[in-house]
Amino acid sequence: MRRCEFTVRFDPVQSLAHPPEGALWADAHLVLAGHDLHPPPRILAVDNGILVLLGHPIAADRLDDGAVLALWRSRTTVEEFARRLNGTFTILHYRSDAPALTVISDRFGSQPFFYHRDFRGLLLASTSLTGVMLALEQPDLNREACFEFLHFRRLFGEKTLGVGCRFLEGARLLRLGPAEAGGRCDLSIGSYLTIDFTKTSLTAGEFAGGLADALRRAMRRYTSDGRNGALMLSGGLNARTLLAAAPQPLECLTTCASPNNEFRVAAELATARGAPHRFLSRPADHLEGLVDDAVFHSGGMTLFSQAQFGWCAEHLADRAEVVFMGLALEVFFGGLYLPKEPVRLLGWEGCHFWLDPIQEDVVGQFMAHVGYRTKGPDYRQVVRPERLEELTQGLRAAVAAEMAPARELAREPHDLWEYMHLRNFARHYSLQMVRTLEGTVACRLPALDNEVYAQALAIPVLFKYDWRAYQLALGRLNRKLARIRNANHNIRADLPLYQATGIRWLRGLANRLPISPFRTMPGGADRSWPSHAEIIRFNPEVAATVASLKKTPRLEELGFLDLDAVRRVVDAHQSGVTDYGILLSVLVTLERFLALLGH
Repeated sequence: MRRCEFTVRFDPVQSLAHPPEGALWADAHLVLAGHDLHPPPRILAVDNGILVLLGHPIAADRLDDGAVLALWRSRTTVEEFARRLNGTFTILHYRSDAPALTVISDRFGSQPFFYHRDFRGLLLASTSLTGVMLALEQPDLNREACFEFLHFRRLFGEKTLGVGCRFLEGARLLRLGPAEAGGRCDLSIGSYLTIDFTKTSLTAGEFAGGLADALRRAMRRYTSDGRNGALMLSGGLNARTLLAAAPQPLECLTTCASPNNEFRVAAELATARGAPHRFLSRPADHLEGLVDDAVFHSGGMTLFSQAQFGWCAEHLADRAEVVFMGLALEVFFGGLYLPKEPVRLLGWEGCHFWLDPIQEDVVGQFMAHVGYRTKGPDYRQVVRPERLEELTQGLRAAVAAEMAPARELAREPHDLWEYMHLRNFARHYSLQMVRTLEGTVACRLPALDNEVYAQALAIPVLFKYDWRAYQLALGRLNRKLARIRNANHNIRADLPLYQATGIRWLRGLANRLPISPFRTMPGGADRSWPSHAEIIRFNPEVAATVASLKKTPRLEELGFLDLDAVRRVVDAHQSGVTDYGILLSVLVTLERFLALLGH
């Protein structure tokens, strides 16, 4: 894993000091610098300044910087230009004659842009929050945001762990300059697009046909530059959907601790599509020496353990110019985080779900039940009791404020819930997998496509919570791939989940016989990723950091942790009494972030 960063220093009023050696571009008011970002920033000359492209902008249905430049030159407004772009990007326009800076984010916030403006008007920005905070003379910690991270393992909105440091949300235009008379210059942020939750009137089958077509077109767009690409392929639905939708078979790569059930299903998928397939053996200590790099990239706002591909970044770069991932599809079309519970009968868990209704107190319901909250033993035991109520009420107010716009936009009650992660999707923890590869190889997420996103907003919850429309779309794309078993339960991937439940229960009964004739549900060793407890156990650096939590003064800076309770948690985990792996991973992430800041 290699650290990468793109930085911006902009002062519309005063001239900047001499640019640092190795700057990518500079004049009296703007300095652009950076290193190791894949793809690298592209700086294009325009009549009144420069256009800077980060990421993978798509114009006229193709990945082509020339098409983006042509679209810019033909625009009537910046808002129109932004709406007509597709793909994953951040684009900067600098007018040297004004001077003025405009920053455009894509609909997902997928190319992170963190910024801080000081009292003098200087804008410091970076693709890394850590980079912004290290550039400040006295960075201050946003302790309420730290508590939000402790609860959700992610942050919402524009907040970060740094006071005065903001995240540029999706579908935004940030404008700064030109300066007015007297030297004043205001920063403004506007939206060029509003989420549209209007639901389809099609049947599930009709919707699935349109979704399959949209996925094919998305894959054509994301492969339109002809770069040599490889697909990270697991045995679930997401990556196989990209494999099915690709115009040509992609080389497939699967990483597991051993050639387990996940790998065997992926091998079946690759063979059925006629694609080459390679196994990458993940070492047990795959995060050794990478923890601080992972925290640098996440800015302390995603667990270090989500840097799941960091150990094999060089291997991936040797195989391909571009790595494709199926992230987002299960959230968009499988209702991954909807309030739902698997059906149970006499203690036996099924494959299909009961959808929980949205309660009147949707904010409290979301805080208590959304799937990415910190689960396991209650994290509140390490919070100082006298601070807990105040922090919880503050967090509740923050969630309510974030959800408030959805009350005007929602078309059905569950839209309030889905709005929280469909908007600014790139703040989702899984994007850390991309961040930690971009120092070595470019990554593309074809699900982050305007047309696919529109389908994700239009799908009714009744098509979504049980995967049905998603399964039907996969069958439209490639029936052979759809019929191969899903590694999550070893049952055919195209079967309705209620049928998969029946098969699972019948197999369970049959497998009580002396000779087990059927495949069982996959165990932990058959899955792609280790548990948090395994990560702590097999990575000496992580284990040492966990042990140091008992005596490090850094966590005291958060101001709300009961350090005696933290020590008890560490002791209980180390002795094997209770698995506190998730909570300890959160605390390790925060501790290492503070260490990176020099605290």
